[in-house]
Amino acid sequence: MPDPGPLTQVAGQPWQLVSAVSGLVGVLVGGIISGGVQAWLLSRRIVADETLAERKFNFDKDLAERKFKYDRDLHDHKRKVELAEQALTAFYEARDVFISARSRGIYGGEGASRTALEGESKAQQEQRNRYFIPIERLTQNKEVFARLRSLRYSFIAYFGEAATAPFEEVFSVQIKIITAASIIIQMAPQDDEGDHRHSFKTSIEPLLNELGWGTAERPDESDRKIEKAIHDIEELCRAVLRQA
Repeated sequence: MPDPGPLTQVAGQPWQLVSAVSGLVGVLVGGIISGGVQAWLLSRRIVADETLAERKFNFDKDLAERKFKYDRDLHDHKRKVELAEQALTAFYEARDVFISARSRGIYGGEGASRTALEGESKAQQEQRNRYFIPIERLTQNKEVFARLRSLRYSFIAYFGEAATAPFEEVFSVQIKIITAASIIIQMAPQDDEGDHRHSFKTSIEPLLNELGWGTAERPDESDRKIEKAIHDIEELCRAVLRQA
């Protein structure tokens, strides 16, 4: 008679079959649970990695933005300091130029750079040359005013529209001197004697005051404009230079 084998032996004993099946189910369930746990842990790890990567990205982005803002602010500050130094220097130089241009002192040869007009008498030429001196002095220092004009727009861009006021004050005094001197030159008579001289001196007195050569007391309006321009530009610039 053939050997029934293990299965037949197990089948012949129901409790042993139940035990074997239970063991197999336990193994399967355990495998499923273990796999589920691993999958859950893996998903959590993926989420954690993604969260960490997102945080790192946001941190790097914030750091880059902060660095960009810092570099930009530093560049702007350095530029403002540079403009402030240049502006103060130019305004101080302009003040010295105005002091010279409006000085009554005359040195030999001054005014001779004026181009004489056809038909001028000797007396008229001498007078016109004398009143050309303020224009000549300003012209000899034209690079100072050229620098101020060049700085004006950059200064407004960094310090605001109100920063234009000191520049305009300086330019207005410059124009006033040139205009007054030009009118006097045109009015100069052919001779410098008698009634002509007296009439000429009387009519140009207000213009001489504009030049600083008249009888008006000093400091006059132009002096005050220049000092106000210096004061205002110092207020703007020193606030920046104190932070340098």
